[in-house]
Parts: sequence; structure tokens; C-alpha cells
Amino acid sequence: MKSDTFSNRLQKAMQKTGLKQIDISNKTGIDKTLINKYINGSSEAKQDNLTRLSQVLGVSEPWLMGYDVTTEDNSKEIKTYKTYDEIDRLYSKAKPHLSPDDEETIKFIMNKTIKNYEESKKNND
Repeated sequence: MKSDTFSNRLQKAMQKTGLKQIDISNKTGIDKTLINKYINGSSEAKQDNLTRLSQVLGVSEPWLMGYDVTTEDNSKEIKTYKTYDEIDRLYSKAKPHLSPDDEETIKFIMNKTIKNYEESKKNND
């Protein structure tokens, strides 16, 4: 569930790291005009730029998008569900309300969650 906007999260991450728009532009290759649009909320990053931004700012992509998750990209902190069916049911319920970018992010999180669950199950067997 989103608890903040991409624009607010981007600004928070910039404040935390001390990076300015020009620094981010230089490190990511994203035009500074586009970064300005991200900051003022008139545009949101597509997946490739979202990945670049999250890497430079040291935050997870879902957090940067505004989801209620930790800032760190730590897959062990993603809630693990007991079965794929449970994950699929939750995704199916949310899908009609998701943008294509949100859908892509949810699929990424689902795949990580399933992988973590399967690995933890192997380690506990």
C-alpha cells in the first residue's frame, strides 16, 4: 500500500544523502530537467530510471515509489507468505487498481518473496 508520493520520497532520500539534482543527474545520467519534474511531482520515474535513482540514493525501489516498506533493499525484510496461492490471491485483488509500473514492481516483490520462502523452506528441511 502506498503511504507517500514518489516526489516526497525522492526529496527525503536526497536530503538524507545530501545529493543535489545535479549530483543525481551526473551519477544516473538522467537529465536534470526530468529530475526536477520528479521532485515537483509532475512526473514519476519509469522502471529504468527508478532503478538508477534507488541505487544512487541507497534506497529500495518500492520505498522510493511511496510504498509502506523499509528504505533498505533488503529482501529478508519482505513479508513471507505461506503459499504462492496466497500471494496470487492478494495480487489478483490489487491488480485492477495498479498502474503498469506498479504492476511490474509488485511482480518483482512477489518473485523475491517466493524465492525467499523457497530458500527458507530448504534451509529448514
